Amino acid sequence: MNSDQYFDEKTIQALGYYVYLLIDPRDLKIFYVGKGKGNRVFAHINDALENETVSDKLDKIRAIVKEHGSIDHYIIRHGLSENEAFLLESTIIDLLSNRIFNNSAVANLTNIQGGHYSDLFGMKTAKEIKMLYAAEKLEALPENTVIININYLYKKDMSAEDLYNATRSSWIMGEQRAKKMKYVFAEYRGFILEVYETTKWSIARSEIVNSRKKTRMEFEGKVAEESFRKHYLHKTVAHSKGRGSQNPIRYNL
Repeated sequence: MNSDQYFDEKTIQALGYYVYLLIDPRDLKIFYVGKGKGNRVFAHINDALENETVSDKLDKIRAIVKEHGSIDHYIIRHGLSENEAFLLESTIIDLLSNRIFNNSAVANLTNIQGGHYSDLFGMKTAKEIKMLYAAEKLEALPENTVIININYLYKKDMSAEDLYNATRSSWIMGEQRAKKMKYVFAEYRGFILEVYETTKWSIARSEIVNSRKKTRMEFEGKVAEESFRKHYLHKTVAHSKGRGSQNPIRYNL
């Protein structure tokens, strides 16, 4: 093993938990943020050179090594507890991956996840913080409304168009039932992010699920009139969701 790619025991004991950056020496951009102890910071380059696992991070390391010889390793803070390292790692990933900081100028991250507890405690707008901790409960829905949970499609800093496209298609629903739905509420983690008024429902595609034919529906529509929308936007329906419920669709007929 290259001596530049490991710490001796004395150094390991002094470091404790730490947070590190992997940097591409060709353009000086950060491409990975991590936390660990011991020789964790060097594990990525060793993995890339010693096995053929495919990932954005490992492929990038192989390309850098082929062209430049090695990557740059930086320890950004050390002497941390594990919880402190988790927090700092998540904070840095939040900052570098958020588009408002023009991250492409300093970073092009290959991190797959956002860091420990980033969904709950990570970077949010002031509006999102208010929604998280002070949202009113939504006790009643209008008739012919469907709530669509987009947890798996939601991304931070989604544009209005991206949010609409994530909500509109395509969901396993009965065709006749879907066509009765006048309103669609986009829900993320129990909060209503947007309210749409539908103009058309159509079949996106059909598929076989557990030997049964299922229809996936999609709608066309627009953001509901403000006088209607304001009664439901940013309120929470978390209190009305059944524990362990996996169905992303809920109706009020």
